[in-house]
Amino acid sequence: METSLLAFIRNFCLMRTCWCLIFALSILLLYTSIAQGAGFTVTPMIQEVVLGEGEAAKTYDATVANESDSLATLEISVIDFGSLDESGGVAFLGASGELDERYALASWMQPETSEVTLQPGEVRSVKVRIENRESLSPGGHYGALVFKTVSTTKPDIPSVAINQIFSSLVLVKKTGGAVYGLDLVSVEHPDQVFSFGATVVPRFKNPGNVHVVPRGVASVTDPLGRLVYRGVLNEGSAIILPETFREFPFKLFPVEKAFVPGAYVLTLQYRYDGKDAFETWSKRSFLFPPLLTSILAALFTLSLVAFGVLRRRGRRSV
Repeated sequence: METSLLAFIRNFCLMRTCWCLIFALSILLLYTSIAQGAGFTVTPMIQEVVLGEGEAAKTYDATVANESDSLATLEISVIDFGSLDESGGVAFLGASGELDERYALASWMQPETSEVTLQPGEVRSVKVRIENRESLSPGGHYGALVFKTVSTTKPDIPSVAINQIFSSLVLVKKTGGAVYGLDLVSVEHPDQVFSFGATVVPRFKNPGNVHVVPRGVASVTDPLGRLVYRGVLNEGSAIILPETFREFPFKLFPVEKAFVPGAYVLTLQYRYDGKDAFETWSKRSFLFPPLLTSILAALFTLSLVAFGVLRRRGRRSV
């Protein structure tokens, strides 16, 4: 019986070791395949272009680099994009029926070539022309320059299938009718009795016809008027596209120790880039920090006990 039990334990440990080795090998192979596939880069990742009244066109350069060890031919195309969700995701036109074609750009984008072949390690610049035709309405327009691998070959190897697609986003502002705006729809912040919530999630709407970059600062003051928490809205300079909603979560960081029980005021001042004046939103919350609250409760309890003892002694003396 004991021999059978030892054999079972030995076989179990051997099987577990084998499964661990298989799992580790799978992770290694997965990591290797991802690293080998990431062989191309394009800069800039986001290109902003301003088309003024009377300008016929604007041209910018996109740089693509072949960082792989293969000869690669890339197909170049253009496509429109819009907002996918409120967290800042991007959807390409055709992938979602909700995207607004009024803000399309692809029809006015003209890359200088539709295909480029790169040697291993080669970097190539591709010129892209944005046509300012009458059909391009004032406001914001959004497109992407898309690169797709058509073929890749390595020395002494006929062909290697990589099949990558990568892109560079293009944000265009056409003046002469651009409408800017930023509305605060709501602010999500948890009400906590014993500690102040560290995360603030404002939700904005862009009522205009061009993208904007929200800016702002948040502060928390205690019942004595001291600044105890502070945070910065949109440190990454993310944009909100026209006629869309987007959330911009950020953290509050302590400045002073929050130890005073009572009403705390959270204030958010916000604007968009290009606007000087700030809008203000505020919220009042009641906070009872555990340390001082516990001390006050203990003192109150001791006072009651002392009062009871003194009262009892007074009765006895009578």
